[in-house]
Amino acid sequence: MITTRRRVSWPDGVVRLPLDLLEQDAATELLIRTSERSADPDERLAFAALAAELGYLPLALQQAGAYIREAGIISNQYLKLLADHPLYMYRASPEQDDAQQTIARLWNAHLDLIRSRNQNAEQILRVLACYAPENIPRDIIGGPGVAGGPAILDALRLLASYSLITLGEQTLTMHRLLQAVLVATDDIHSHNATGGPASPQLALAWLAEAWSAAEELPPQQQTSKYQLLGTHAESLTRHYSITFITGEHDWIFPKVALFEYEQGNYHRAEPLARHAVAITLAGWGKEHPDTLTTRNNLALVLQGLGRLQEAEAEHRAVLGIRRRVLGEEHPDTLAGRNNLASALQELGRLQEAEAEHRAVLGIRRRVLGEEHPDTLISRHNLASVLQGLGRLEEAEAEGRAVWQASRQVLGEEHPDTLASRGNLALVLQGLGRLEEAEAEGRAVWQASRQVLGEEHPDTLISRNNLEEIIRERTKRRRIETCSRLGNLDRNAPCACGSGKKHKRCHGKGR
Repeated sequence: MITTRRRVSWPDGVVRLPLDLLEQDAATELLIRTSERSADPDERLAFAALAAELGYLPLALQQAGAYIREAGIISNQYLKLLADHPLYMYRASPEQDDAQQTIARLWNAHLDLIRSRNQNAEQILRVLACYAPENIPRDIIGGPGVAGGPAILDALRLLASYSLITLGEQTLTMHRLLQAVLVATDDIHSHNATGGPASPQLALAWLAEAWSAAEELPPQQQTSKYQLLGTHAESLTRHYSITFITGEHDWIFPKVALFEYEQGNYHRAEPLARHAVAITLAGWGKEHPDTLTTRNNLALVLQGLGRLQEAEAEHRAVLGIRRRVLGEEHPDTLAGRNNLASALQELGRLQEAEAEHRAVLGIRRRVLGEEHPDTLISRHNLASVLQGLGRLEEAEAEGRAVWQASRQVLGEEHPDTLASRGNLALVLQGLGRLEEAEAEGRAVWQASRQVLGEEHPDTLISRNNLEEIIRERTKRRRIETCSRLGNLDRNAPCACGSGKKHKRCHGKGR
């Protein structure tokens, strides 16, 4: 039997038995057995988390288990050591074992071989270490005009032959521990042999160019591509250094943060939004319009995460600077006031929210005009606040007017038009006009599916609202049926579907 990490051709008659990573349960069990600990359920969960961090790689699991056993520590302590001293831990070998057979030294040996054979492959590997480990698109590697060419393919073939990456048809995977070793040695920040940019800069450039190219795709294909690229942009926030000189491709961070926010991926959007703020603050200063925009977007992300006090504080800070620098009637100042009002509404401070929305609406009507999209947004938000205050007749009048104006100005299927129509359905529900509410809610849901896609947050919200209206309408029908069937056998099941006897439900007291 011959064991090797090389994926190369073998003579006829040689049977290849590829060994994959362990499954989660098997990896956890190997860690526990190697560490010689009798893990209780809580520690078993900790061992499972450690196995995931080590990527289910047998050698890494054995190395970690032996270290835990010899050091007399628990799995959580090892996880902390791994986070604080990654390179040291990847190099640590068990006592009475071959010091060369550790994760760091084995991969460093492979890297030395790669370096001697193909420096382009070495640079690509460093760049890949900056991305998320899975689903790295092959068509971004090398950048436009180079990706997919023979030089790139030769480099990828070489890396795959040493099991440093796993190639799929459209994407590739790089083991997270190899990424960790490269990052821990600071290898990714060194410049390539020709004096070109360091790996994070190159990784950012490839990603930004791919994002720009996706702008030409049809909407649903574009969304799918952006979702794939967004994961890697988030990973880059951990490797891309912030300097006082803004880079050519820095725009990708606020762009991806806004995309993730609009998709409802608030947890993924937050590190991207914070990175964007740090970049603009360092490069342009606290009063630059780009800095204020990134801070405003961070506040929106915090709002989406439900951290409303933080969001309010950030909105107020941005608004204060905009008022002083841009003026009271500047569109950015008015947008900031609108966002603050929305945060106040979510905090339940509806009277304050109403006052702020009315003030913004008055200025927008005068400065921008009655049919400007920003004016319509203010009217939509005011209708929403009126609904929250229980002033449903006013909310219906305002909501219906906004919907009709949006249809004329923006079009029937514009997201803002659909949002106004969806809010109108909720107002009708509150007024007890359930048949009308269901018709409007169903129309919004069907249009959202076609325009935004099945999984878009707005589509899911419209579906949830429609289901709630249908449930309420069904319940009302059952109650009306019970009222009509006053002479129903009192011991029979109630017609409302509650499962109770009629005499204990809607026949009670008859």
